[in-house]
Amino acid sequence: MVEEPFLLRLILTVLPELMKRHPKGANISRTQVYEAFNEQWINLHAHTLSNKLSDLRIQVNVNKMKIALQKYCEELGFEMFLQASQVATERTLDASREIDSFFKKVDPVMDTKSEKFGNFFDEFSKFISRTINDDVHETKTEDSFAEFSRLHVWDKYFQGDSLAKCILRRLGKNQYSFLHKSFQEYFAAHAIIYDILSWRPTHFGLNNNEFQRQFQEKAHTFKINSKLLNEDMEVIYFIVEKIRDQDEKFVNLKSRLLRIIESSKTNQQVQIGASNAATILNAARANLHDQNWDNIQIPHAILDMAFLEGTTLVNANLNNVSFSQAFLRNTNFKNAKLKGVNFGEYPYLEGHSDAITSIHYSPDGRTVVSGSTDKTIRIWDLESRKEIQKINHTAAIHQVQYSPDGKHILSCSIDATVRIWDTTSGELFRHFQLEDTVLHAQYSFSGHMIVACSKIGNIQFWDVNSGRALAGFNRIEIGIQSVQFSPDDSMILGCLKDSTIRLWNINSKKEVQVFKGHSDLIKTVQYSHDKRTILSCSTDKTIRIWDVESGNEIQKFVGHLFAVDMAQFSPDDRTIVSCSKDRTIRIWNVESGRESNSLEGHLGNVTGVLYSSDGSTILSCSVDKTIRRWDAVTKQKLIKLDGHKGAIKNIRFSPDGLTIASGSADKTIRIWDTMTGRELKKLENHTATICDLHYLPGGHTLVSCSVDGTIRICDVSSEREIKKFEGHSNIIMGLHYSPDGGNIVSAGFDNTVRIWDVRLEKEISKITAISPLSVQYSPDGRTILIGVTDIRVYDLVTCAFTKKFKGHEDLVYSIHFSPDRQHFSSCSFDKTIRIWNFESGKQIHCMKGHSDIVNEIQYSPDGTILASCSNDKTIRIWDVKAGKRITTLRGHSGPVCGISFSPDGCSIVSSSSDRTIRLWVVDSGLDEQRSDVGNTKTVKENLKPSSSYLWRTGQVRRKWQVGVDGCGLTTVGSTWEGVSGLEHWQKLLVKQRGGKF
Repeated sequence: MVEEPFLLRLILTVLPELMKRHPKGANISRTQVYEAFNEQWINLHAHTLSNKLSDLRIQVNVNKMKIALQKYCEELGFEMFLQASQVATERTLDASREIDSFFKKVDPVMDTKSEKFGNFFDEFSKFISRTINDDVHETKTEDSFAEFSRLHVWDKYFQGDSLAKCILRRLGKNQYSFLHKSFQEYFAAHAIIYDILSWRPTHFGLNNNEFQRQFQEKAHTFKINSKLLNEDMEVIYFIVEKIRDQDEKFVNLKSRLLRIIESSKTNQQVQIGASNAATILNAARANLHDQNWDNIQIPHAILDMAFLEGTTLVNANLNNVSFSQAFLRNTNFKNAKLKGVNFGEYPYLEGHSDAITSIHYSPDGRTVVSGSTDKTIRIWDLESRKEIQKINHTAAIHQVQYSPDGKHILSCSIDATVRIWDTTSGELFRHFQLEDTVLHAQYSFSGHMIVACSKIGNIQFWDVNSGRALAGFNRIEIGIQSVQFSPDDSMILGCLKDSTIRLWNINSKKEVQVFKGHSDLIKTVQYSHDKRTILSCSTDKTIRIWDVESGNEIQKFVGHLFAVDMAQFSPDDRTIVSCSKDRTIRIWNVESGRESNSLEGHLGNVTGVLYSSDGSTILSCSVDKTIRRWDAVTKQKLIKLDGHKGAIKNIRFSPDGLTIASGSADKTIRIWDTMTGRELKKLENHTATICDLHYLPGGHTLVSCSVDGTIRICDVSSEREIKKFEGHSNIIMGLHYSPDGGNIVSAGFDNTVRIWDVRLEKEISKITAISPLSVQYSPDGRTILIGVTDIRVYDLVTCAFTKKFKGHEDLVYSIHFSPDRQHFSSCSFDKTIRIWNFESGKQIHCMKGHSDIVNEIQYSPDGTILASCSNDKTIRIWDVKAGKRITTLRGHSGPVCGISFSPDGCSIVSSSSDRTIRLWVVDSGLDEQRSDVGNTKTVKENLKPSSSYLWRTGQVRRKWQVGVDGCGLTTVGSTWEGVSGLEHWQKLLVKQRGGKF
């Protein structure tokens, strides 16, 4: 049995080993931690057991023992996964008929070689022979073990003196578990992985069809086909780590998971395995675009946020598949089975002609009322999704609320009125006038009173039944933003302009409690249903929970990028939903303080959000004029989508092409693995939007500039800032480095271009230029090109402007020299790309085609191709010599802000304000998933450097994509002809998102 001293010894052994393998600054994945822990754990047990057996003069191969222990743990961990149990139970040797029968068959004569260790060693030797030897012959003993296993699932793990007792933790009488649930999940995952990878064809060198045929015959027997993994997310995490692992042992894991999905096309027995494979591949952000998945059977797969653009799913069995916020552009679902499919949201309600400022559920949850700046109040039936009442107002409305009995609606407006309306007739029931704009109004919980606060700081009460004004609070000097009744109607909470929340007694007018902590205006407050806590949200981007009695802050939620406009407790007070100007709706776990889900889909600021009375759905409204309804049941997220939380402004390949760096409006720079799209590092040195970035020569450091007015150099490996340059008094829009990397030039909104010495860490020159947006060193490092409305050449030797290139009709956004140094290209707000001869100053080509601002241009390494990206959401590839467009790449749902060629010219990476990064490759005709068969060279090895001919004849396809599109479910261009199982409202939802039936 595992004792505490053993655990301490194990930890002390593992920590130094981890530090040695992963030097300071290196990222350590969770799997690497578990593997190091497991390795030491197995080693310690193997040597302990070996020493015990050596004392008895029994020699055992330690390496075989380690393998046996590892195999034992994997099999037991997988069995626990199948049984959904964290405890294995050993049966006692009682007088039961089953056990007596078993031992009479197996062991009629006792072996008395060693009273203490004999049985243990016999059991252990048998175990080694079963798990190590390739040729295992069934015996009567093994048949008996199989018979006994059917009688009790755990008995095969507790034979003889029980190997399990030596490596498991004892919980109680005859009950054992792993050290922690996560170890059981780790072993279960590895049992699944190695089971898939251990399969071998009859011989190597098979063509793909024969290889797949043999694989398919075995697919239904794999462990992955035993049980759905949907409720065991941690097992999925461990498998995903191995898909991303660069170790050659796992090179075929991804392709074999795809083969399992392929096998389901003709074999219904592989449904569970195929569903699990699809779930795992999506969690790993594997490329699921443009797949031929006709006839696949993956019921219950989780494809939330999946990128399935162009994939064909004709006749596929997709029953109960989850497609929440999936990207299904141009996906073909013809004749697919979609019964029970989950889209995570419902059709939106449309009708308002301007921003919707407020929404509220009716008490019975059947209708919802909305108020808008279009001066109307509308009531909607949630079942039919139709407007059933429209009430016209004289001014923009910024709040609406049902009365507790549902018979009336309260509204407040910028015309300094609070009004009550009859829900049935739409007639005005009560009208209350204030002396200034009404900021907020609220029904009491009993429904007998109304409270409202005005812009000048007054709080006023009215009796609803009589319409009589009651005594209020006059002129709160600090200023008040909103008010809220306490559950017993005896107190009111007020959000003041000094960023405090105050609790007053209504009768005495005395202050009872003050809640301090927010650093900016508080938007709303709400009591929890148990009345012990209050919830607040603020323009300081946080949500906080306070203890009513003590006034202390007890929880803080951080994650929104901009002001939080509204937050609300779920009916059970276990979660919180919030909305923000960052266009997201977020769900938070109250106990942990962590975000559990993020809902994206609104195209403008989200102004209101509410839980339904049963907590099953969420309602939201936005300045995009829509009301949306979402599924509030938050499944465990597969893997938090690694990705920027703001528009991605720029992107660069590293010099070796192995990584990609991106800079974003979320103030971070992230490093990505080129082959997998996996996020490797996150640099958080800047305090505002990243405007430009470059790898310095060597690729070990990154230089970046920002809206925060600084230039910073960071070491990529350690993620540490090593240099910082300050001097610009405004935003720095662009930068570049000299050929030797010794100097940096930057362009700022302070109307200056500055040159910095990297070694001395100081400014060495300043050039005045009105509104420079882009700068570029010439290849010889003697001149600088500065982009304004024209392009100016500044000689660093003479310190004077020597040339001007005129032609653009608006600001020049990007400049780049060709690799041969003979010409350079520029792009502009005028939507054109121009190529210039540097020596003569003449324009060679003016290329038109983009329908909006061109943000960046990049030459291919051989200089024959030019790539451009634009606010028109496209990337265009141009032939430099001819000045003509070769092809257009589409897929981003927002402006494309940055592009970069890989060093070998075979790939392009793009970034967008849709928060995604996409990698595009020239299709060489090699199926990248067929690493099992024949030639195992990678795609990169089989591609030749970029050329005009290759771009004309090759097909550019997307290899991977990371990030969230930020537009919820996307079905633009998708086909749904002949599908079965969809509800009528699901069909409406698909149509609203762009799908065709």
